[in-house]
Amino acid sequence: MSDVERIKASRVAEAQLVLAAELLLEPKRFEFERRTLQDYGKDLRIDELEAAMSRLEGIARESGARAGLWRRLQKAAVTMKLYAAAERYEKEFHDALARNV
Repeated sequence: MSDVERIKASRVAEAQLVLAAELLLEPKRFEFERRTLQDYGKDLRIDELEAAMSRLEGIARESGARAGLWRRLQKAAVTMKLYAAAERYEKEFHDALARNV
């Protein structure tokens, strides 16, 4: 994957995480600093995005979230090639739909 492709994937994952945070029942509990495109040239921040995904998952489990949060996390995980996490989030999404959350 080229640097441009990695930057694009990071930006897409970042957008998915920001959108997922809006689906928390308490969205103000999640803080995430978005970066400019120029900042991505210096640091691709994959570890930071994975940590943010983990924080979102924890907050969702602790205080609740709408079903769409799990779908957003699943899309971010696929974008970052975290396929085991993507499968877990896919299951959470369907479980939440079944509970009518």
